[in-house]
Amino acid sequence: MYSADLAARYPAVRVDADVLYVRDGNIITSAGTAAGIDAALHLVRIECGAKTAAAIARDMVVPPHRDGGQAQYRRNCCVITSTGMWEQARPPTAGPSAAAPHGSCAEAFPLRFLPLRPYRPVGTLGGRDAAHSPWAAATGRRDMTELPAPFDQRTAVVTGAGRGIGAAVAKRLAADGHRVAVLDLREEDTAATVEAINNSGGKAVGVGADVADAAAVEQAVGRIAEELGAPTILVNNAGILRDNLLFKMTDTDWDAVMGVHLRGAFLMSRAVQAHQVQQKWGRIINLSSTSALGNRGQANYAAAKAGIQGFTKTLAIELGRYNVTVNAIAPGFIQTDMTRATAERVGVPFEDFVAHAVKEIPVGRAGNPEDIAAAASFFAREEASFVSGQVLYVAGGPKA
Repeated sequence: MYSADLAARYPAVRVDADVLYVRDGNIITSAGTAAGIDAALHLVRIECGAKTAAAIARDMVVPPHRDGGQAQYRRNCCVITSTGMWEQARPPTAGPSAAAPHGSCAEAFPLRFLPLRPYRPVGTLGGRDAAHSPWAAATGRRDMTELPAPFDQRTAVVTGAGRGIGAAVAKRLAADGHRVAVLDLREEDTAATVEAINNSGGKAVGVGADVADAAAVEQAVGRIAEELGAPTILVNNAGILRDNLLFKMTDTDWDAVMGVHLRGAFLMSRAVQAHQVQQKWGRIINLSSTSALGNRGQANYAAAKAGIQGFTKTLAIELGRYNVTVNAIAPGFIQTDMTRATAERVGVPFEDFVAHAVKEIPVGRAGNPEDIAAAASFFAREEASFVSGQVLYVAGGPKA
């Protein structure tokens, strides 16, 4: 049963690209692939009542059931999701899991959400030879006896996170299991992002600060450390536009853009790296732009975004010894309020502005904030620990 059909038939089912769909004692992957089966078992940490994820994995003897291209799994009153959440499901009425205690699953296993980091599969399932287990037959991969200890939940700081790319990155990092400080110029501007994260089972706080103000940055980072724990993931996303041709550009236009983009990234990185070095772990992700390659009417913005790339590579050299990686993302044409403002500046309807841009993009579409959030999620992972000092162009085709 595909997600649209499932949603129509079971209104209480959550329909989202990043979660699974719950019905009776089954869980159904959004991908519906063998890889999805593996992810649902191996890439989460679950606490189901007194049972640990290791015990659940050892006890998992029901092979996957295929239904309409979607994979399903049964585990008593519990379901396991690929994003690291668990929630109770109604006990099955038939099949090997029917022996689960009937009654209120909600009483036996109170509803909780615990989004955490991915894990590496190891070992065999239930002491059986992995090559002959039902999961190996279904996935073509070795199963595991237990899940290793989870990576620590991190505290992430995302600047300019009140809307657009910053909001998308903050939400994605929260979905990845991190506590998130949503930082913007005014704390009230962070409310929508914070509410969205907290309502989804994550943990976020809003912080107001001018990233170009050294005292404000130190105060903000101190508050974040106190309320959420030492910040070890930093996404320098805050930015503004003051576009104009060179002969029309004022000193204020230049200084304002340099202040937020370059000085802001410098001050935030300097404040957060102290915690990263102490923790001997860190991720700094800077937002550059394809405009770093040059763009008419954006001498200030292009210079700042090119500077971000040099800044990124230098920090990667300096901080690598402390297990801190530093990378940059250079978005191409992304549909945000900022690109809408650019369309207004040049006097073009936004729809026409987008259509013109798409003609030059090899993949044939404009980008969206979630595209950038996916790249940030990768750079923040443990698996990206050997990637540092790189600039990733997320632009729908070659740029540099």
